[in-house]
Amino acid sequence: MTMILLASLVCLCLLFPVQLVAFDPHHLVGETYKGLFTGQRTSVRTIGSSSGGPRPPHSPSHFPSPSGYQLPKGGLTSNKPADTGPPSIHTTKVRNPGPGITKLKPVLPSALNPAGPHPPSQPHRPFTGAVCDDPPSACVAGKYRTADGSCNNLEGHPAWGMAGRPQERLLPPVYHNGKDTPRLFGVRGQPLPSPRDVSQVLHPADSKLTESPDLSLMFTMWGQFLDHDITHTPVATDTDGSKLDCCNQPPVFPARDLYYRSGNGRPTQRNDNPNCFPITLFPLTDRFFKTSCMNFVRSKPFAPSPTCHSDTREQGNSQTSFLDASQVYGSSLGDQGVLRTWLAGQLKSSRYDLLPENSTTMCTKRPSSRDFCFGAGDTRVNEHPMLSSIHTVFHRYHNTLASHLSYLNPHWNDETLYQETRKIIGAIMQRVTYAEYLPLVLGEREMARYNLTLDGARPYVYDPYLNPNIFNSFSTAAFRFGHSMVHGKNSFGYQTVDLRDMFFHPHFVQRGRGRGLTMLLNGLVRDRSQSRDRFMNTDLTDQLFRTRQGRSLDLVSLNVQRGRDHGLPAYDHFRQLCGLPSLKEAVAMGKFADVPFLRVYRDLEDVDLFSGGLTEGVEERGSVVGPTFSCLLARQFHALKFGDRFWYQNTLHPGAFTPEQIRTIEGIKLSDVLCATGGMTAVQTFPFIKASAGNRVRECSSLTPVDLYAWKEL
Repeated sequence: MTMILLASLVCLCLLFPVQLVAFDPHHLVGETYKGLFTGQRTSVRTIGSSSGGPRPPHSPSHFPSPSGYQLPKGGLTSNKPADTGPPSIHTTKVRNPGPGITKLKPVLPSALNPAGPHPPSQPHRPFTGAVCDDPPSACVAGKYRTADGSCNNLEGHPAWGMAGRPQERLLPPVYHNGKDTPRLFGVRGQPLPSPRDVSQVLHPADSKLTESPDLSLMFTMWGQFLDHDITHTPVATDTDGSKLDCCNQPPVFPARDLYYRSGNGRPTQRNDNPNCFPITLFPLTDRFFKTSCMNFVRSKPFAPSPTCHSDTREQGNSQTSFLDASQVYGSSLGDQGVLRTWLAGQLKSSRYDLLPENSTTMCTKRPSSRDFCFGAGDTRVNEHPMLSSIHTVFHRYHNTLASHLSYLNPHWNDETLYQETRKIIGAIMQRVTYAEYLPLVLGEREMARYNLTLDGARPYVYDPYLNPNIFNSFSTAAFRFGHSMVHGKNSFGYQTVDLRDMFFHPHFVQRGRGRGLTMLLNGLVRDRSQSRDRFMNTDLTDQLFRTRQGRSLDLVSLNVQRGRDHGLPAYDHFRQLCGLPSLKEAVAMGKFADVPFLRVYRDLEDVDLFSGGLTEGVEERGSVVGPTFSCLLARQFHALKFGDRFWYQNTLHPGAFTPEQIRTIEGIKLSDVLCATGGMTAVQTFPFIKASAGNRVRECSSLTPVDLYAWKEL
């Protein structure tokens, strides 16, 4: 296994027998989760302080239109009609923006952030840099989702949410040359600091003191499992299709107009491949790395391309944007077909009822063992055995439900059984995410503000004008908040295993004739996660994906470099987009008192979005993230809910669930799925939260299996 292959999979993205109960998601958000915690929600560690004062409420879809931005060199083509919605962002130029850069400073009047949910008829207008041709085939209003997510929107946008399309943007990109080279310089015209310097200064090691008192490790792993359902940004390859190793090519400095220096002015090693953007290391001062280069390959450009037209480089998403369990099934007909038995709607399994073997995915096998790599709907399934275990649970649950449906409807053929079961699994993914996971991420107030609760107080209304595509700032920065919550010690039976020793090792699941799966799941629901803060586990920042040759990566460095690769504007622009005071204003008010920004950045306006978002303290009670990431996450999950024609609560399409079927789905909790398929004997009611008097452990034997009678055709 080479470092080249490892670099291509860096999306640790960051970074979760059924009893039918009368389940009230609003009660869960507003009341049930109250009292489950050991204290006020300081499970989100507020080291780094709050980021400044009350903010104007922001509407989920009245996003400020960035049409007022002055782009570095030329404008961007957009498929959006003339903006008749909210006013534009007003910008001012700032002196000394740096070579090739127009400094963008949006001024957001409070009128741009009206309170309350948007009316479904109001078009959602995020900035986009690409105009893509629609799929060639005609769309029909079918009962089931397509494999690649196409034809979800039948109102003139059949490619919205489709796999293989460019990501959307909330703000225009800031590229060094105005077109496609990474963001390299700060507002004073000086080079940005090395991402490794940012990592070491702003993201020191976590400890027992930074553990969450309330949240379990299952919360963190669900975030990664969910991320792999909705985002995957492929990296570029060499001209012959092979993987790139940007540290092993002859260094050229400067390389074309692309050059890069660390914060202290020392030149980095560059090469002449435009898809290479390696990270400079300084072994004399680095706490761990003894080489001068960390491999980094730029994300594959999805635009401009023969089918997508753009004046700037735009990255893509190889997954469907929808919560459709595509990490279980795949995002193409070919991927789905490989995983099916084509009999009775079942998915293929390997020995011990585990995920099927796949020779094309990457994993580490022990010498002289029967270890094998898993296959699933997402190629990152082997990244960590705890992730593989959640994949296995939902893979098994599909087969369990398909068998039940076959018993109820013996006349259904394989295709009907497969599609009906896939539809139910996707609905369960949506319910668990919005009823159990997001309330802990965003808090009750933000859930209500963006109409993300599932309580039925407001009837679900699908919005065909709402684009559900993934925002670049969401996939590249905001939804990677969970990286700070990953723990370095993981329970495995009676053992504790270091995180660095588990990467790409599926044998932990396969041990003991598959009993390793149960040991991993028990550890996930019992172990604490780390808090969401700026502190990171050194197994991620020093020894990520360590090879037998001793080479490894730093996840924070990769995240910071990825943001610059994608031309993401600095953190301060997103603060102002969300109606927050600038970072300088917040610091002047005494916020961020213990965050040493200026030890590594020359100006507060240079801070990268990923690092800036992690340094924020919590302002919304009951939430995990700070206000900037909360704003970006809530906007994205609002679009994913209301821009999905196949959302499980939408009763106005040919394949809609009946009211009785919806009630059945809303009675299924994650704990029910774990009991039914994970080999566990007991689990707390809400697995994302540590067991307590208010979150009691339930014996799995006491649960009533799911009743799918609502699906029986009479």
